[in-house]
Amino acid sequence: MGCNKESYQLDHSFGRNLAFRSGFKSILFVDSAALFFFVGLLFSAIAMCVTAIMPNIDSFNYPSFLFITPMFILSGTFFSITSLPATAQIVANIFFPLTHAVALTRALIVGRLSWTLLLNLSWFLVTTPFFFVLSINLMKKRLIK
Repeated sequence: MGCNKESYQLDHSFGRNLAFRSGFKSILFVDSAALFFFVGLLFSAIAMCVTAIMPNIDSFNYPSFLFITPMFILSGTFFSITSLPATAQIVANIFFPLTHAVALTRALIVGRLSWTLLLNLSWFLVTTPFFFVLSINLMKKRLIK
């Protein structure tokens, strides 16, 4: 079974349509680079807070099981957050930074902006400086002991 001209054209046009429909048609995708920086800054600040309060190396599994795994499941990364129960949606919106990162990234890539994205952005603008300053203070406290 070889590749002929018709099957190549069909595969090529299918791939081009799939890439076009996958969302990279918005110019706002360029702005997502700044978002990725702030998401990385927030997650690194949270990680430094956890590092500062862990008593020993054996305790580093707790944040993974108690925070990271539920965050991946409940934050809308793999399926829509609207399919979750109302209580789980509230918990995800209040406690999980990945929920807001996913919502903002999807909106910027697809180009569908709405007023609810301002809530996600404001969540980042409030929590990032808070965790950044908290991580610096906790690490100073731990290192100066």
